[in-house]
Amino acid sequence: MGDAPAFDRPVFGYADISTSDRDEMKIGLMEVRETYDAFMEDDLLPAQDYYADILDTNRDWDDLTPEERARLVGEFRTRPCIGDPTDEANELIDTDEILYVYVDQGSCEDAAWQQSLTPIADNFCFRYESQKLGMLASDIPPYSHDFSKWVVVRKYAQLGCTDVNVQDLTHCLVIPFGTLTQSSSF
Repeated sequence: MGDAPAFDRPVFGYADISTSDRDEMKIGLMEVRETYDAFMEDDLLPAQDYYADILDTNRDWDDLTPEERARLVGEFRTRPCIGDPTDEANELIDTDEILYVYVDQGSCEDAAWQQSLTPIADNFCFRYESQKLGMLASDIPPYSHDFSKWVVVRKYAQLGCTDVNVQDLTHCLVIPFGTLTQSSSF
């Protein structure tokens, strides 16, 4: 099995909406979401289509059957993805379902700039019984009247994150939901 060149994924810029007014926050997040949708359509999908062409001409990058490869690469051409088919899986981006990760400013900024959840501070992370690392994500936006920092702190504590307090929750990461599709060889 050979190696395909790495996918040069376009990066969506970081948007800092600094307001505590719920209405302004809702409007700001809606504008960022529109910008993100345009980014996926105008930047991400064309880059994925170009990379799919590269994968089609360099067919020794995987151990997949021709049918599995065609499905993954075809899906990658037409649906915004977080990863790429060389992982023998696609994580499809679904902007109809948005999740919010409530953290401190440093974690938020680092995660946004690095386009990864890895930089989130340890006090916001917990371990599953399998020892996999996890973090709390909510479907309640920060502008909702249902949102409460106290409830978020309580949920963190229930997960074993007892070093999180209300003052820590200054920012949130807005993350589109991802659906993993993979080859049947997994």
